[in-house]
Amino acid sequence: MNRNGDLQNSEDNELAELISACQDGDQEAFHILFDKLNDRLFLYALSHVKSRDEALDMVQETFIELWKALPKASYMGDKAFYGFV
Repeated sequence: MNRNGDLQNSEDNELAELISACQDGDQEAFHILFDKLNDRLFLYALSHVKSRDEALDMVQETFIELWKALPKASYMGDKAFYGFV
């Protein structure tokens, strides 16, 4: 396997472990997941609304809903997870 494939597998494994820990109620794991996703989600939200405050509200609501949904979710890979979020 090439180096890029190894890095992708490492990221997939890290994300899978974080999701599993979150599903077990691990708030520290969710904080790490938040740090990993927050900037990306904020920029996405900001591109769809007119104000920074609206974007921050959207991101906050997304993370609240994510916390609620994770116990029922099954990890199917990075791309599927980011689509889920």
